[in-house]
Amino acid sequence: MDNAGNDGVGIKEFLEATEAKKGDELLTVVIEAQYSETMSALNALQPSSLFDAISNNTEQVKTAYAAAQNQVVLIKTDLPAALCVNITYIDNVDDGD
Repeated sequence: MDNAGNDGVGIKEFLEATEAKKGDELLTVVIEAQYSETMSALNALQPSSLFDAISNNTEQVKTAYAAAQNQVVLIKTDLPAALCVNITYIDNVDDGD
């Protein structure tokens, strides 16, 4: 969660201002650590294709998937809660899925 190349206030700065925590750590630190863990797990699958990774390195794929899922929870649940943002997930019945 950096704003590389961008000036001004971003989500990270808003989150830091709340001093929100996850357990004993600042939520910004937890999100950044999870991002690093996720990227490391995904990069460990390189240079093989995803098909090859799934076929030959199932445990590495499961590790990468779990890391990504943990990041999703932080971004879709913890971050909006800390910023007092209410997100309503509504399925559009007309979208055909």
